[in-house]
Amino acid sequence: MRSSGALLPICMAGLIAWLYGPVFRELWEVWETDPSYSHGFLIPIVAGYMIWIKWTPLSRTDRAPSFWGALPVAVSLCLLLVGECLESVVAGTGGLFVKGISFPLILSGLVVLLLGPSFLGLLGIPLSYLLFMVPLPGGIFKMLTMPLQDYTSRVTTSALQLSGVPSFREGNVIVLPSLSLGVVEACSGIRSLITLLALASAAAVLLIPSDRRIAQVFVALSAVPIAILTNAFRVTITGLMCHYWGTACAQGFYHDLAGWSVFVLAMSLLGIEVWLLRKLFG
Repeated sequence: MRSSGALLPICMAGLIAWLYGPVFRELWEVWETDPSYSHGFLIPIVAGYMIWIKWTPLSRTDRAPSFWGALPVAVSLCLLLVGECLESVVAGTGGLFVKGISFPLILSGLVVLLLGPSFLGLLGIPLSYLLFMVPLPGGIFKMLTMPLQDYTSRVTTSALQLSGVPSFREGNVIVLPSLSLGVVEACSGIRSLITLLALASAAAVLLIPSDRRIAQVFVALSAVPIAILTNAFRVTITGLMCHYWGTACAQGFYHDLAGWSVFVLAMSLLGIEVWLLRKLFG
């Protein structure tokens, strides 16, 4: 009887591997080639750790399989099919996005189907965290990028003017006396925003007590203003350096160094925030 009881989960795992193996190959390519989603490699590892630290309550929870789990499983399979159809018709990451979001959903359905709703209550956050490994559709990505570019160019121009540097803005181009500084998509801060949001969500779950949900949400959402403001600070510093020391400061090594330095600054601000909240809640 034990072997027959273990046969169903093994078969389910094999079926999931067969269905989603091609999806993960596509995701892997995106993680390797797109800097906006290079954090994707870490997401399954962090989700696995979130599950591991819940092992004690999971082991004490009674199994109560429910056929309600069949509903999200069916929806997931439909999404998988829709994603395949989208990829064959429309270029871009829209199809991969649809297929990607179906993965946490089908896992949730299988948890309810095989173990019960109580287990999903414990595993819901780790499974939802897997959504951070899925690239956004190109249209949504651009919708987020454009206002970020506009905000960064406006704030940077104002900061440069306050610093005594003559400057004005033409769209997303900041015109200085000796050069023009374009706030392109890569300078919008969208990359650091996506990565920092994933890291802040992990910090909220792993470092803030689980009974402080408001604090956890606060930490996760604080990644948005931190990423936006630190990126505007980076572009401002770049503008100052270019004004005083030349255009080389906006290219190559100096440009990459500024990006990494500001991301470290953003992580430091997030760490200080978490430390203060942990002190506050004892």
